[in-house]
Amino acid sequence: MTLIGQDKKVARGRLTFILTRGIGGAFIAKDVPSDVVRDFLAGQAER
Repeated sequence: MTLIGQDKKVARGRLTFILTRGIGGAFIAKDVPSDVVRDFLAGQAER
């Protein structure tokens, strides 16, 4: 999370992600809570 917080897409301490719902379905998710990201990454690491 420390490295993600240093990314160029962080604005005023808020995480911003470019996500997709499918081909051609990109959208911007602003102010994503860090605990949601942490939980998602932890779940992916268990796979």
